[in-house]
Amino acid sequence: MAWAEPLPGGGYRGGYKIKVDGKYVNRYVSDDGKGFRRKSDAKEAAEDAAAQARRRAAAAAATPKAAKMTWGQWWDIFAAKRYRDRVNDLWKVEARAIDTHIRPRWGNVPLNEIKHTDVQEWVAEDLAPGRKWNTVRTIYSPFRVSMNATVKQKPPILDASPCVGVELPKPKRRRRKRQLTGSDETVLSRRPERGSDAIGGYLHPRYARAMRFQRRTGVRPGELAGLHADQIDFERREVTISNVYVTSHGAIRAYPKDEEDRVVPLLPEAIDAAHEALAGRPLTGGCGVRHADGSKCDSVIVFLAPRGGLVTPEGYKAALRRGCKKAKIPLVSPYSVRRGFATWAKDCGVDPFTIQLLLGHATLDQTADYVLFTEAARQQFLVAMGEPVQLRVVEERDDLGAGHEAQLDRTQLDTDGIERSSVTA
Repeated sequence: MAWAEPLPGGGYRGGYKIKVDGKYVNRYVSDDGKGFRRKSDAKEAAEDAAAQARRRAAAAAATPKAAKMTWGQWWDIFAAKRYRDRVNDLWKVEARAIDTHIRPRWGNVPLNEIKHTDVQEWVAEDLAPGRKWNTVRTIYSPFRVSMNATVKQKPPILDASPCVGVELPKPKRRRRKRQLTGSDETVLSRRPERGSDAIGGYLHPRYARAMRFQRRTGVRPGELAGLHADQIDFERREVTISNVYVTSHGAIRAYPKDEEDRVVPLLPEAIDAAHEALAGRPLTGGCGVRHADGSKCDSVIVFLAPRGGLVTPEGYKAALRRGCKKAKIPLVSPYSVRRGFATWAKDCGVDPFTIQLLLGHATLDQTADYVLFTEAARQQFLVAMGEPVQLRVVEERDDLGAGHEAQLDRTQLDTDGIERSSVTA
């Protein structure tokens, strides 16, 4: 129902009724407060406004009830499903982003009122300034995932996610992270003989064995910590990567990061390291660490810390840092050892797809981020392209006919991890 009525200062305004919370209330239109010159114009404007109000009410009634819940309420429901079957540290990272940045901004906003423009403004004006591009993406990720999930529900909560098309800060080229080289491994592992004044002993033998194994297999720190004796096949000289120790849960998970077991061939030094770690120990009886799936464990952990128990990623990292400081070499981490394996394999001519499989990466882009362009790679490129390899004089020796020793200007890594120069005369 619409009508027109005169205004005290002249002109007309239109009126109409609309139902709000079960009761009819009056609403008015007055041409931006100035009033309409003709009564018929006022009534026509009121009829248009009433029709628009009815369409909005119908659209709101058709909106699923779930779409009217706040983002905070939806996240609590979504997170319960998201983390229910996951045994990893993801929740720790996302919890910080939720509590610090996302819930304060979106916690009380109904899902159907979150607009694309508002999300873009939040990212550009609140998150991006003063933060690295990857930090912004880490904060934004759980919000994006939760909003995209509203569309995938059955029935859908929203018809489209407001996060589609949101522009994030572009990745910037990152400095290559430190890698453990063969010479680093030699320095950290050196153990002086009894009574000797030689400097060494930077890394406990148990950690040194774990490092030696990791650098020849490329396993992740959690995979190294959760490695059981029954995963190693000494006859076939290979290890199956499956069990992973998850620090935040204090439990063993029965699958790696990509949720697929992988088989890694074992080099002689890796086999020796495993043999040394298991020597004199019973190989059955259980590992003593809870398995997340509730299964009973009959095998034992391969690599133990100096005081017993498994080599946790945190303890291993701390040991490497202490050793590097004592040895006065650049600091390395467990992932430096893993990256060192990738570069070493690449320098030895292993194809990228094989390295990707051995590392358990989902894409070659991830693998490419692990390898460095070394002098050995440079020399391999020159040889492959038909360029002569430059020889250089390194020292003078009396036992050589020419009186000099010439050496290829490159470094090779033997399977013992020690850098050696290939020599020609």
